Amino acid sequence: MNDLAVNLLASVIAGVAVWLSQRFVRVRRLDRLRAFLGVAVGSNCAVSVSRHAASSHSMSVHRRDVAAVVEVATLLRQCGASADVMVSDADLRGIGETTEFCIGGPSTNRRTAAHLARFVPGLTIEPFETDPDGLTFHLAGQDFRRVPGAEEYVLIFRVPVTVQARQPLWIICGQTARSNHAAARYLSTESRVLARRYGRRGGFGLALRLVNPTTYDHKYVEQVAEFDEAEFAGLTQ
Repeated sequence: MNDLAVNLLASVIAGVAVWLSQRFVRVRRLDRLRAFLGVAVGSNCAVSVSRHAASSHSMSVHRRDVAAVVEVATLLRQCGASADVMVSDADLRGIGETTEFCIGGPSTNRRTAAHLARFVPGLTIEPFETDPDGLTFHLAGQDFRRVPGAEEYVLIFRVPVTVQARQPLWIICGQTARSNHAAARYLSTESRVLARRYGRRGGFGLALRLVNPTTYDHKYVEQVAEFDEAEFAGLTQ
């Protein structure tokens, strides 16, 4: 009888130890993710989304960009934070006051246009008028040109803003709404890997390629380039 009691007690202790260990690992991972994203429990993050380029209504949003917002909002909810979503034309807030996720290219999201001009001046994007198929990105000596039906590109930046409360700025700038969705999904699914790689400080950029989007849609993404702060003149000024 004593042996049974001892065995039961040992089992309970072992079970509690395993549970505590697993909980510690989960909490540590979540803390790392929060630090990487720049959010805290209970924080309210700004999410600025592009207007629909083909719509005459200023508050219309492409369904793909809505899907991108959902991906970001879900990631924030996992961290205990929430998303305050605004269409770019209605967003008049400052910068650095809270963590911000800015979704969409400069032609349809004026906050993206302002952020890129201020923090990533080395990036140029061919306008639709001169490059309707490609919408090519030029950055750090590399060109990323869209091939309709075959490949699309999207850029992700984390900018360490040094004004106001110094909350980071995230920019998702795709050549299409589909590529915006792909980048938001990539950030969500690969967030723990990225958090281990980049940590909580500093800025970085990624170029992602959608492979054969007519077949794989937004779900087959490859990282094709990586940029650090040294490649963004004035990034942290």
